[in-house]
Amino acid sequence: MSLRHSEPVVLKGLHLLPQPRRLGHPLPPDAALASSEPGIAGIRPLPAAAPEAIPAVAAAPEPTRADGFSLGYEEGLARANQEMERKLDTLKRELVADFAEQNRQRARQLAAGVDALKAALLRQQEACSAELRRIEPLSVALAFEALCKMLGDQTHRRDHLKALIAQGLKVFQQGAPARILLNAQDWQLIADGAPSTCLPQPADDIEISADSSLEPGCCLLQVGRLQLDISMSTQLDRLMQLWATSAECPAAPTSSEEPS
Repeated sequence: MSLRHSEPVVLKGLHLLPQPRRLGHPLPPDAALASSEPGIAGIRPLPAAAPEAIPAVAAAPEPTRADGFSLGYEEGLARANQEMERKLDTLKRELVADFAEQNRQRARQLAAGVDALKAALLRQQEACSAELRRIEPLSVALAFEALCKMLGDQTHRRDHLKALIAQGLKVFQQGAPARILLNAQDWQLIADGAPSTCLPQPADDIEISADSSLEPGCCLLQVGRLQLDISMSTQLDRLMQLWATSAECPAAPTSSEEPS
């Protein structure tokens, strides 16, 4: 082996220096020793530096190593628990917000249903009121027709005429002189009996006369200058007007139907 430079060379952990060989000069003892080794001539081996161990790892005692592992495990576990608690808190808030939103939506749906039900009830009430307003005049007319039919056969009866005259005198005479005018046929019914029996009480200031211009069933009461028609047909007409007026007027609300 020949070396052409004077720089140090490291070969497999050996520090080699070139040794010039001069003819005719003896080698130093260490060089002669080195030249006696097979395969290496004129090379002096140097001892390699021993590897240094890391004090923090190699020299650390076993208890210290275990304490460090335990401390790191506890710190990691604490951080994991904190992260888990944070995620749980976030999940709880999301669940609460979602539950509240569902409740709000359900409340809005219920409110919409209640409003729709109120509107339907209001429309139903309006429809019923309109139907009642439509049939009330028909009901009044039907009731009046039935009443007239029931009383029609009694118009020319003595008892009916007596009751009609007695009621008229009771309401309108007020103790003043009075005159009663009847159709001739009706007057004859009264005259066949006792005319005084149709009076509330016997009185000389009450006169019952026949008037051929009056229709059967007609009865006029004259009190002073006032002349009143107390015929049954007239009273039925007034009753019809009262019924019609009552049907047109809305009923007063009861205590259980006070407006809110």
